[in-house]
Order: sequence, then C-alpha cells, then structure tokens
Amino acid sequence: MKNTNGHKGDALFYALSLIWPARCPGCDSVTQSRTKLCPKCREENEELDAACIGCGLPAGKCTCLKEALDLNLAAVYPYRNGIRQGILAMKFGERLDRADFFSLKMADRFRAVFPEAPVDLVVAVPLTRRGRRRRGYNQSAELAKRVARQLGVKYGRNALVKTKETAAQHTLSEKQRKKNVRGAFGVKPGLDLRGKTVLLCDDVKTTGATLNECRDILLKSGAEEVYCVTIAVTLKE
Repeated sequence: MKNTNGHKGDALFYALSLIWPARCPGCDSVTQSRTKLCPKCREENEELDAACIGCGLPAGKCTCLKEALDLNLAAVYPYRNGIRQGILAMKFGERLDRADFFSLKMADRFRAVFPEAPVDLVVAVPLTRRGRRRRGYNQSAELAKRVARQLGVKYGRNALVKTKETAAQHTLSEKQRKKNVRGAFGVKPGLDLRGKTVLLCDDVKTTGATLNECRDILLKSGAEEVYCVTIAVTLKE
C-alpha cells in the first residue's frame, strides 16, 4: 500500500507556512527561514568578527582606556538597521520569538570569542519590579535562559536583582548613565558564587555602565570570573 504520510505532512507544512510565513528576525519581512536574517538584513548588518573584548567595539573604535572598561564582552552585531528593529520588537513589542534567533547567535559568538571559558552559570541583567510589571517580561532573562540552554549550563533565574528604581538608561547621557546604575544591583540572597565563572547576558551594550555595574557586583559576591555577551553594541560615530 502506498504511504501518503509524507505527502500529508508536506501539505500541512505548506498550509501552515501560508498562514504563518517565516519572518526575518530583524526587519520582520517575509523570508525563507526563521533562523536566518533576510538577504537585506544580512547585507546591512555585518557581524562584529574582530572586536575588542573589553568594550565590544570593532577595531579602531575601542574606548576601553577612556571609559575604563574591561567587560570580557562578546557581541554579535552593531546596533543599527534591521538588528535594531528586531531588538526593539523583542524588547517592547512582545516578539519573544526573536529571542530564539538572537540567543543562538549570542551563544555561537561567545564560544568563538572565549572558547576556553568554563561557564558555570548564565545570568541576566535584571529589571526593576515596576519595569517587569509594566513590560510583562525581562527580555534579557529570555535571552539568558536560551543562551544557557545552547551552552548546556545552568541558568540562574533572578540571580541578579535590581535593588532600586532607576531612570531608563536610553533617556540619559553617558555621564548620567553611570551615576544612574551605581549601587542599583545586588545578588539574590543565599546564592553562592564562590569560585564560579558567570556569563552575564543583556540585549545591547551602549556605554557599558549597566554591564560594568552588574559585573562588579558579581565579582564582589564571590564569582571567580565574569564574561558578558550581548546581541549588539552601539557604535559611536
């Protein structure tokens, strides 16, 4: 008897693709794959293959000495064009499907930049309770738990906490950003970080003030080493 299961499966897949077509994780245009950027976004968003691990910026744009940064940072893209669109959709538009694509790219980039890093725990930059209630989720936590899954290591849910309300970083100047997050983070009571290597996840590194503050509190709380990974970095023109 002729097996028609394969044909039925193909027909179902085709029907579903008409109803829910694959969309680019960046610009959201209809494309061929949910796991790749569309050709336009690939052309406009080159990956940061040779970037400084201190500040995440490409060669010739490093600001580590000026900003006193040493983030151990792996970042995938510049924050612009379709990548910016995708991050904003994930962050403010509840498009958490974007986190699947971005977290895969983050995990791959981290492995490429720090192949010998023995990560014990993946954590996220936290939101305040007010911010979490308003948005309904923390996009950095959605990224972090997926990155942990990709790397096969433990995800530290709520490992970092925000201890005070702060203004939105994107509304502030560089100088104000550092002051805004100073003393704003803590580690969950009872969490033992002694001797552990921690990977800190966020969506975008702009000045590095938030990552730097979180990294410092993790180290002060006993972590042996802290690495950072983001989808993107803001380039200073």
